[in-house]
Amino acid sequence: MPVSPVRPSRRVHLGSPVVPVNPSATYLRHRAAAERAYSARRRTRQWRRLLLLFACGLLYFAIGRDLIALVLAKNDAVAMEVRRDVHALGKDVESIIAAGQAQAASEFTSPLAFTSAAVLASAAGPSDVDALLSERPIDFQSRVQR
Repeated sequence: MPVSPVRPSRRVHLGSPVVPVNPSATYLRHRAAAERAYSARRRTRQWRRLLLLFACGLLYFAIGRDLIALVLAKNDAVAMEVRRDVHALGKDVESIIAAGQAQAASEFTSPLAFTSAAVLASAAGPSDVDALLSERPIDFQSRVQR
């Protein structure tokens, strides 16, 4: 017995809906309109960029060179101020070092020499210092106003 070929059925169900292979006319019109709108937006964007570039070029030739010269002059002025401040700082450091060396070369000064009691004691005689130490009231006004 010959084996007969199995004929597939006409309706095959794969679980997916039937989708037309050729797009519809409505879809094609929509896509064409969208493509035209995109091209128009792109052209508008390019024209705006060219206009902006042209405006920048005009501004450069009108005020650009002066503006660049102003920025360079400001930069030089700032550099000069920094150099002046560094020079002043160097001079201050040198004067501090010189004052420190002069202080070291001079004789030692006691911290008591800067107090008012030491001034009063040096202005007063030996008997007044004894009176100062004995807590008796002393008239210092006449001696301080010299």
